[in-house]
Amino acid sequence: MNNETNSSPLQRLGIFFLGLFTFVGFGFFAWVFFQMSGGDSDSNYEMKSQARAEKIKEMVTAQSNSVVPNDADLENFVQSSQNKEPKVSQKAVPGTKAFSDWMAAKAAAQSATTKDEIPETISSGVDQKLIELKISALADPPGTMKFKEAKVEVVAGTKVSLTFTNPDVLQHNLVIVKQGKKEAVGALADAMLTDPEALKKNYVPESEDVIVSSKLVNPGGTEKIEFLAPTEPGEYPYICTFPGHWRLMEGILTVIPSDTKGTPDKIKSEQDVPAEKTEDSEEVLELKINALADPPGTMKFKETELELKAGTKVSLTFTNPDVLQHNLVIVKQGKKEAVGALADAMLTDPEALKKHYVPDSQDIIASTKLINPGGFDKIEFTVPSETGDYSYICTFPGHWRLMQGKIKVTK
Repeated sequence: MNNETNSSPLQRLGIFFLGLFTFVGFGFFAWVFFQMSGGDSDSNYEMKSQARAEKIKEMVTAQSNSVVPNDADLENFVQSSQNKEPKVSQKAVPGTKAFSDWMAAKAAAQSATTKDEIPETISSGVDQKLIELKISALADPPGTMKFKEAKVEVVAGTKVSLTFTNPDVLQHNLVIVKQGKKEAVGALADAMLTDPEALKKNYVPESEDVIVSSKLVNPGGTEKIEFLAPTEPGEYPYICTFPGHWRLMEGILTVIPSDTKGTPDKIKSEQDVPAEKTEDSEEVLELKINALADPPGTMKFKETELELKAGTKVSLTFTNPDVLQHNLVIVKQGKKEAVGALADAMLTDPEALKKHYVPDSQDIIASTKLINPGGFDKIEFTVPSETGDYSYICTFPGHWRLMQGKIKVTK
């Protein structure tokens, strides 16, 4: 029995044409649908294509404008940028001619202030002398990112001419900021990495916390600025605001009261100041305690034992010649370990630096600020009336275990 199915050539031809017509039909319906939907003349499609093209063009232009010159052309590029006339704006940008004119006008206005508005020592002409200061970047080893002079001192309200020299291989500037504003200005400086105008601004952030600033100084260059020292005594940081540099490149401008004994360019040391007396002529005992600096980082006090009479009024000067930051905290009898434990716990306190790493404790009798290397602080207190041994320690976390001394209170 034959199971094969035979088909004639005419049948096979019919099947072929049926498949062809089906394919053409689907193609025709697809074309009709495309035309009904707007096709390649759809206005919305054209608009989106044009927008994409414009966006690509803007990106290319932005990338072209953000090219940083190479090392060989960097000096010429900076010089040409600095020589351009600044655009007129409502707020003067530090480092520009407009900013310098604004500072000069401000200085002139302050100079014209009446005697009732300024301290007598300044109005008398003693402090009108222009004080010359020099600060340099450290060049050995190259790229250290430090100031050679980490601490300078001026009298409040003094006219200052500051020369900043950069012998380093990197570009640097010098920016003096308000008290406690170093981190805030430093954060703004780091953010200037994304500012296309940063180089024209000499990498000086636009901030009311900036007191005065130099231009961005090339290797081997020098910049001179003039300003009036703040009228409020205290410690004013100066930093390099080239992004990232400020974390290492910093110093302290110490502004001392205008009635301090001595001349603006040479202030008498605390050893030359006679013992102070209270209104009732009770003598104040002058004491000095120092951090040990040899070898550096020893974390010890040079004077480890003192003897005082109960109830004595004391003026204590703590000096820190060490390479580390230190403070001096006097605690009640038998409370050294308790206060020390609180000090160690301050490692997790975000406000620790503002508190000078001094714990909040009723066991503390008196304390200094946290003193930078080369600095000092003076405190006054009354010796406890109860006789016995009272410890003094550095409460920077961990230091207190080594850095401690004893005050023996007698009748």
